[in-house]
Amino acid sequence: MKRIAYDLRGKVVLITGGNRGIGAATARTLLDRGARVAVADIDPTSPARAGELHPTNAFGCVADVRDRVSLEAAVATTVDRFGRVDVAIANAGLLAKAATLRNTPIADIETTLAVN
Repeated sequence: MKRIAYDLRGKVVLITGGNRGIGAATARTLLDRGARVAVADIDPTSPARAGELHPTNAFGCVADVRDRVSLEAAVATTVDRFGRVDVAIANAGLLAKAATLRNTPIADIETTLAVN
């Protein structure tokens, strides 16, 4: 199967949940393709981790996807830093805890639904 290498030079991408796992791998791939990447994550180490990805083409900000004001601030920060947002990737998510529905606290269910 032939791989397609996309050229994303000049594109600005905002990715939620980009500090770990699939989000971090996606951020690295986007940077490798020439994009500038804003990593919005609830983890307060997001700014430092994004800076490790690339000192000038990536930055991080703390944002909670359950909070509209927090997300709007992440978008505004991205626009201030890079001038616009071309692509938004809604990557943030939680895995369900291993338990039966009967044994899962309603607060856990509500949090998972709110994030995902």
